Amino acid sequence: MLEANVPAVLSRIAAGHRVLDVGGWARCFNRADYVIDKFPFETRGTRYAEKLGLPAQGGEVESFSAETWVARDLCDREPWPFPDKFFDFCTCSHTLEDIRDPLWVCSEMRRVARAGYIETPSMAFELTRGREAGVPVGLSHHFWVVEVDGPTITFHPKLHSLHGDPQLSLPPVVGAALPPETQVSWLFWEGDFVSREGWLHRELVERFVSGFALPEDLPRADGASPGSDARVFELTRANDDARALIWQLRARLEEAERQWDASRASIEVLEGQVSRVLSALHAVAAERDEAIGQLDRVEGIGPSALGVARRLHRMGTRHPGLKALLKRVVRAA
Repeated sequence: MLEANVPAVLSRIAAGHRVLDVGGWARCFNRADYVIDKFPFETRGTRYAEKLGLPAQGGEVESFSAETWVARDLCDREPWPFPDKFFDFCTCSHTLEDIRDPLWVCSEMRRVARAGYIETPSMAFELTRGREAGVPVGLSHHFWVVEVDGPTITFHPKLHSLHGDPQLSLPPVVGAALPPETQVSWLFWEGDFVSREGWLHRELVERFVSGFALPEDLPRADGASPGSDARVFELTRANDDARALIWQLRARLEEAERQWDASRASIEVLEGQVSRVLSALHAVAAERDEAIGQLDRVEGIGPSALGVARRLHRMGTRHPGLKALLKRVVRAA
């Protein structure tokens, strides 16, 4: 929570008010009587205290306890274990940008509390380059770019396109010059507020970025005064185009290999069919040669042999005994 806003939050909480802190594990708000968070009571406050040296806020003494600490998934779409308007005040600081379903969490805050305070990183903070090592824009664990406008809080999905085009973000030098109060957005609400999902389209981001005074050597939406950032972007885009071309060529090569494999399989089938046809032709040729040999053996018989055969047949008809003898002789031959 922005340190300058802590007194304003405490001023809205009377002595007998019941207070809920939503997502207060990382840096506890001690005035809260109840806390609901994914992480357990035993490890509360350790991350900010050990890594950033930031103590709890909202008083020296914890008003909550292990019994009033609810460890559960905030976004499971199951109602929180509190009746309607159970709390007089609800705080939720630097949590909504981290979770998968901030709209559900907002609806539950409106249900269980009468009033509250919400704080998130501002659009200026989240759209600044160089916030985290190895992350082009904003912080890696933030899913949403949050916009607060009066009683309306809009959650814009943090699109990957923000990381590739410097015209859609602020340079580190601008981000470093932002005063603390411009690096966060907050909303005091009472009774109700509006929460909705938006869309971070290019025109919206360019209009937002153009509202800041950028150094002259940084790229602008109109393309004027390209500097080192623009050159880096051009090289990055060229590298991306080259990688995309490599993937296209690889896909074409894989398709050509698949077609070659299919053609080779078809050729193997045709070779098998040709082999079977050749075998059949060889068999027919062998039968033809055998028939020619048989014809050669009977070719010398001639017409005289046929005449002798007819006379023997007639003799056999007139003399049955001679017929039987001729059969034995022919069979023996």
